[in-house]
Amino acid sequence: MIEGAATKGKFLLEELRELAASHPVMANVRGRGLLCAFTVPDTSTRDQIATRMREEERVLILTCGPDSLRFRPSLAVTEEELHLACSALGRVLDRMETR
Repeated sequence: MIEGAATKGKFLLEELRELAASHPVMANVRGRGLLCAFTVPDTSTRDQIATRMREEERVLILTCGPDSLRFRPSLAVTEEELHLACSALGRVLDRMETR
């Protein structure tokens, strides 16, 4: 399980870094194992992303601190599920940027 968490965590971190490269609202992408997080400009943006992920994409993302969001998936998560979650995050960020 620990080796799997490290491998999947690396995959998730890579996906989040790719998203951050095209979405400047994301900064300080970081992680260890499957616990990965990123920072956004403020609490309002953080809350809006978390709400939209839950309500529009049916994906849970956790808030942490005043301006960060984190993924903390099950150790049994698959890379496909991680990719789907990151794709959902990308769609939310795209919609927020076009409003």
